[in-house]
Amino acid sequence: MKALLQGELDCLCGIYSIVNAVYFVSNKKLRRKPLFNELLLAYMNNWGMYDLLTGGIDIYQMKYLLNHITNIHNHIKITPSTIKQRSKLLSAILSHIEQPNTIVLFSTNSHWSLIHNYKDEKLMLFDSCSIESVNLKEIIPTSVFFISFIS
Repeated sequence: MKALLQGELDCLCGIYSIVNAVYFVSNKKLRRKPLFNELLLAYMNNWGMYDLLTGGIDIYQMKYLLNHITNIHNHIKITPSTIKQRSKLLSAILSHIEQPNTIVLFSTNSHWSLIHNYKDEKLMLFDSCSIESVNLKEIIPTSVFFISFIS
């Protein structure tokens, strides 16, 4: 018998991805707990907490929360990808993560996560569930956001 791990039953990967992205690009300058609380409050002001915990965040809610973050942290730049074809997406991701203090937020059909590196032909993740890499075919192109820190 194995105990459940925190996060196995909830759908908070979207919130964790935003917190981890901001923490990563700010080079650990922003505190995670206050940011987590701020995101939960912003979400609760518009949608129900039960829906977040059981269904996660859709693309429209993600866009709202990312916009909220840029309004309160003006040194965080978030640019949604306009690329719809996977064949062009890889070069855009690689070009972005080559720059300092950058990360790429994306979604698969069931999980939000972050790309921070490309190694051995794999997109390496900074992930709340400890997933190490993702295949480009799993990424939904319309769910990609390029995130950077502006000093």
